[in-house]
Amino acid sequence: MGFWIVMDFKKLMNSEEYDFLRTNERLGNRIMLLGLGGSYSYGTNNAW
Repeated sequence: MGFWIVMDFKKLMNSEEYDFLRTNERLGNRIMLLGLGGSYSYGTNNAW
């Protein structure tokens, strides 16, 4: 049985670490979809 970590993605996206999404002039308002993935989406969460 696994466990889930609940993250506040809105807070994360508004953090200083992701300021470039709002301040980069080349991106502007061109971001339509921002996907999140991790070990589960890459299939590396399985022990061999």
